Amino acid sequence: MKDLMKHQNRTGNHTFFFTAGRYDFRKYTYSISYKRGNITFIELVNSPNPSEPHCYRTNPYQHCTDLKIEKVTLEIIDKYKPDIVHIHDLRMHCARIIEIIRKMNIPIVKTIHNYWDLCPKTDLLYQNNHPCHDIRNGEACIKCLTMFSDSTIKSGLRLVGSFRNDFIMSSLNSISSLKNSISTPDNQSHSYPVKYSSSSYSARRKFFVEMLNKCDVIHVPSKSTANRLMEFKVESSKIKTIPISISSLDDIVPKKPKTPGQPINFGYRGALHIRKGIQVLLEAATKFSEQECQLLIFGNGNLSLLQPYIKKFKNIIYRGSYKQNDVNLVLSQIDVGIIPSICEETFGITGLECIKAKIPIIASDIGGFSEWLVPKRNGFLFKPGDVNDLVKCMRTFIEKPEMIQQMADTMNSWKSSEQHAQEIQDIYRSFM
Repeated sequence: MKDLMKHQNRTGNHTFFFTAGRYDFRKYTYSISYKRGNITFIELVNSPNPSEPHCYRTNPYQHCTDLKIEKVTLEIIDKYKPDIVHIHDLRMHCARIIEIIRKMNIPIVKTIHNYWDLCPKTDLLYQNNHPCHDIRNGEACIKCLTMFSDSTIKSGLRLVGSFRNDFIMSSLNSISSLKNSISTPDNQSHSYPVKYSSSSYSARRKFFVEMLNKCDVIHVPSKSTANRLMEFKVESSKIKTIPISISSLDDIVPKKPKTPGQPINFGYRGALHIRKGIQVLLEAATKFSEQECQLLIFGNGNLSLLQPYIKKFKNIIYRGSYKQNDVNLVLSQIDVGIIPSICEETFGITGLECIKAKIPIIASDIGGFSEWLVPKRNGFLFKPGDVNDLVKCMRTFIEKPEMIQQMADTMNSWKSSEQHAQEIQDIYRSFM
């Protein structure tokens, strides 16, 4: 999001970033604003919709509509009068703001970064085990959400101002009349019990899909994400597939060739969470000796998943978390990257980082990974959750280490963040 905002500023446009995540002692919901450089930040303070890991405790109806959030959003739209609204993440906001903006005749672009719009757990992973396809009812939600726990995350939507100073703003509907048109059913609850009825989760999904279909463009990073949305009845005509890129990729340099005769360093970078498939990777690593390979793990999260393996197997090494500024140093230690996710990630930035560093990748054949990983060209795909299939891919590199450099030599680079920003700007221009 920051890359896109900076690009808008460089091209002479005004950008406002509306986010959430701050809480204070006040008992009401309000907004604050401040500037960082040329970007105006607006924060929704004391959102009734809490962030992870508490968002699943909220009434699913409240994910759809909340008067406090809608009132603040209306005030912000009225004050800044954006020509385009680009929504990135609705957590801590509510889905009905799409309808509110639509009534103002302001074009809406929605980027799908995760599956919050379909799943209150964000990942469409049933009980941390397999992809969820519960389209018709919410019974699976009831069974699944009690297991959910994750890290806190901020969410936001971005308001894109006028493209040029001489552009005429979109005419706004009367704020007062629009406020009066918003009603709240008598049974709305602001309490946070863990469980609700299956029908409430089914209704939540139906409402979110209805709101998505009110957007002008739904930007997805992969065809697999597009297919998932269409499975849940999002209109295909709204969806535009554009693979992503971010500025941190621009700073990654190719890794130096591997020293012959040394054990293969397989590397995992990311959250230590079951949905990331870390347990699958750990089991696979136990099938090899330290003379054959090492598994280097970078990241943070549930360290209890690692401890039994680290104590027992010398070839499994935990290197801790790292800052993005140190990504080249981390990548320099890895010969082959591994992404063992069992959930459907929309694309996979860590894989793109490996591609930029000329490091082959082994990834589970799920989500958007197969759209940038070409087997035998820049790595291998394996069946999600299948330890034996992952072991087979790892063994291929161990037995034929020359493949690492062969793949590196023929590996294509990735588009720059500037190219991606221009692709998104082309969408904006289509409304002008």
